[in-house]
Amino acid sequence: MIDITQSCAGFGGSGGGANGQIGMNEVTNTPRFVLSVSPPLSWTAPSNNAPYYTVPAATSQVAITLLNAQNNLNDSNKAAQRAVQFAFESSIRQVVPGYGSQIIFDLSNVNGVQINAYTYPNVISSILSNSTGTPAGAVELNAVTQLCSQPCTAAPPGRKKRDLGNDEDLLDNSNSNATNVGFGTKQEKKKLFDIRVHKSHIRVARQAVACVTGSPFPAEYAGCSTANEFSPFVVQQTVRITDGPLLSGQQWYQVANQVYMALNQNENVFFNQEIQVYAS
Repeated sequence: MIDITQSCAGFGGSGGGANGQIGMNEVTNTPRFVLSVSPPLSWTAPSNNAPYYTVPAATSQVAITLLNAQNNLNDSNKAAQRAVQFAFESSIRQVVPGYGSQIIFDLSNVNGVQINAYTYPNVISSILSNSTGTPAGAVELNAVTQLCSQPCTAAPPGRKKRDLGNDEDLLDNSNSNATNVGFGTKQEKKKLFDIRVHKSHIRVARQAVACVTGSPFPAEYAGCSTANEFSPFVVQQTVRITDGPLLSGQQWYQVANQVYMALNQNENVFFNQEIQVYAS
């Protein structure tokens, strides 16, 4: 389970301009903001690259229900854009009280996310019979914060786990004088390289079938159910203001700070890092 405690620290640092971002004393009316977020459930829609599944409690230890089944991508796009624009407009007018002109936004890179979303920690990433792995999200506090992306594929018939042995043992088929094998010639090095490649392929194949089956899932399902099977789920949303007030970098960082708090508190948006602010 990832730490989703939100920070309200200030933006930009004392000097500003870090990593190509706007300087504190630099002025612009066309800033660009990059938000790295775990999106709220309302900004998501089921994935379109594979079916999604609901497992009733009758066939599993727990009911595993797709949480965003009623969402569609068009509505999710609108929900994300509407929330982001409102947060920015409100924040700008807090930083510049009395600003009455229209603010023009480019929200073409603020979009909903297609992902099958389930309640943490029981997330279905595939059904074994179709031999595919569908990335799926885990929902915490109404936001999709983690990703289950294991390639949950069924093992080929007859595959058994076996000891691969040492490289030297595999190089010497008789395994009688492995300690005396030299590795000085190009041919010997080539043989050892081929063996290591073969072993790595076997290990990759094993990883591809190292998915949870059975409890809490029925036998035909696979997915994630423990913390070490997940990775953080973070997407980037980019907001451009094409016509806004002429403000300093310090003021735009204040706007970003207000947006951060507004989206977190009002929309359940969780941030992976502070909002990045650029001059254009």
